[in-house]
Amino acid sequence: MSTLIMHFDAITLASINAELNQKLLPGRVQQVLLVDEQSIGLEIYASQQRQYLWLNADPAAARIQLGAEKLRRGPDSQPPLLLLLRKYVRNAILDTIVQPDPIERVLRLGFEHAEHGSTTLIVELVGRMSNLILTGPGDKILDCLRRTRAQGEGQRALWPGAIYAPPPKPAKIEWLDLTDAALAAEFKKMLRQDGKLWRVLVDTLAGFSPTLAREVAWRAAGNSQAAATATDVDTLRQTVRALWQPVQNGHWQPGLVVEDGRAIGFAPYVIHFRGEFAPMPSITQAVARFYEAPHRHAPGVAVAAQSADAYAAQRGAVNAAIGKVRKRLARNLDALAGEEPAPGQVEQMRIQAEWLLALSSQIAEDQQQLDIDLDGQRLTIALDPHKTPVDQAEAMFKRAAKLARAAEFIPQRRAALQADLDFLAQLAVDLHFAENQPEIQAVESELRRAGLLNDRKRT
Repeated sequence: MSTLIMHFDAITLASINAELNQKLLPGRVQQVLLVDEQSIGLEIYASQQRQYLWLNADPAAARIQLGAEKLRRGPDSQPPLLLLLRKYVRNAILDTIVQPDPIERVLRLGFEHAEHGSTTLIVELVGRMSNLILTGPGDKILDCLRRTRAQGEGQRALWPGAIYAPPPKPAKIEWLDLTDAALAAEFKKMLRQDGKLWRVLVDTLAGFSPTLAREVAWRAAGNSQAAATATDVDTLRQTVRALWQPVQNGHWQPGLVVEDGRAIGFAPYVIHFRGEFAPMPSITQAVARFYEAPHRHAPGVAVAAQSADAYAAQRGAVNAAIGKVRKRLARNLDALAGEEPAPGQVEQMRIQAEWLLALSSQIAEDQQQLDIDLDGQRLTIALDPHKTPVDQAEAMFKRAAKLARAAEFIPQRRAALQADLDFLAQLAVDLHFAENQPEIQAVESELRRAGLLNDRKRT
């Protein structure tokens, strides 16, 4: 089977960011249009020519494309975000394009309008949570493509009037700014782990997609499927630094990965572990070439992104299975928010239990609460009329211990669930671009192999 390798990851976005800064700044936005229900197109006049920026928040294929070909207007609907973009962004000057963190898939486009002032369009290309968010001064949200309300402690709200907060970061090492010594120490621990090197890289380091990790494994160990123990710290460190060096020096090497006469992926660096690497003039051209319709290609090269309608029934069944699993995982993830203790809750409960136990002999039989002066701050403990102070204190100690265990377990469980959701998102991409029955069956097999079809929990 010829699987795809087309992760629009953080390093790809860094390459896109560098190109957009070169080609679009400064630029005047002449038109804003709805390309489809999940993407916005901007006609920008820059460098003495019209250029078309396509911001696509499709969870299965979120991406940014730039080209000279006019974008086609999509649905007749006019969602609130489109209307606000036409008010604040049309006829505005695009004056900044920033990727705040080169290991995160977030891009900020800054606009200055003669009448309406400054706004920012934030493009989040983060799988199922991909979004387009328009903010005003102070990052106050004007509107967004997908609105969500905060549902628990630490959850962010994406809603008109809320203050924008970036997507939550996974519990991985933010390695890019580490010294060589610190990075070597982390790599030393990683190379002792069981499993394949590429998987260890994806699970441990922020900003690493499977495509990037497999290329690192190929360069560092000679095989994209090599074990984590198959290389050494210095080789791995030099390989990783070299691949990310273009973020600083701008020496990108964009291109397409071609296998059996068809494009199966793109990257801003040379890919060695699959197919043949065909250099392209720019990363935006590589992305566009991968996604564009087959009739626009030179003879002999087909595009993996073409759909296979002949297998719609089988594709639909697998897609329904993915959707069912996604809903279950999302419910489990939401449930964790209600079980996680608030910051400081465990310590506060222990303090209350200690004071309740210490002062138990001074509590009257019908007393409803215990007030304690702690250096000018009052600690109030509600008393349980059905328990003695000692029994209540013991119950509070047990409850605090349970919450402490939850505080340790829940972040790990949340990370595992999020990893499963990210895995599902990639399977959905593979299914979307599968061209024949074996490729569709391969997606279903991956779903079963991961233990997600039979409610087994992965940890």
